Amino acid sequence: MLQEFYYWAETTWLGQIMQQNSLIFPMVEVVHIICFTILLGAVYTVNFRVLGFALKSRSMPEVTQSMAPVALWGYITTFLTGFLLFIAESVKLSVNAAWHPKLGLLAGALVVQFLLSQVLLKRGIEKNMALSKMAAVASTLLWLGTGFTARWIAFI
Repeated sequence: MLQEFYYWAETTWLGQIMQQNSLIFPMVEVVHIICFTILLGAVYTVNFRVLGFALKSRSMPEVTQSMAPVALWGYITTFLTGFLLFIAESVKLSVNAAWHPKLGLLAGALVVQFLLSQVLLKRGIEKNMALSKMAAVASTLLWLGTGFTARWIAFI
């Protein structure tokens, strides 16, 4: 059933366009990597502030509010470009040993980042400092793992 979905995704009109033009895929991939890097910059800025490694002179609400639009833009553009890359070669991805771990790490990173930004930071980091720091470390590692497994896709 899942394999049928992968085949369907690749044969959509958008999947076909992505496959038929030799310039579109690499251009989308470059935009995807740039947007992911911008997203990580925003996420890591918040995480490193929570951990006390950066921007100590700035309040947590100030850091999270200033990074929120950057992170949102990064999430949206990375998701859209990732979707385009997925439909261009979904059947190939379905048998790639790094694909499903990447999805798992990505899901974990999104859940932990949501927990950190929506629950802990909005309720007051001071009340949950240990939990906030654990979430920041987990988020940082999950996003790093997502990036590594995404890169490994090309080599497996």
